[in-house]
Amino acid sequence: MPRNGLRIELIPREPDSISLGVGGTLLALAEGGAPIIAIPAGFLLSFRVRFSRI
Repeated sequence: MPRNGLRIELIPREPDSISLGVGGTLLALAEGGAPIIAIPAGFLLSFRVRFSRI
């Protein structure tokens, strides 16, 4: 869990047709306590992203 209490969920839109090998890179870096998220567009289109405070 991130230290700042932010939960990031990737929810597959179509679980049966997801291929994570197609340029799918999720980069989460913590710099100064703030996460930096970089998600390629093709990967993002296959998922719904939900941010929530914990």
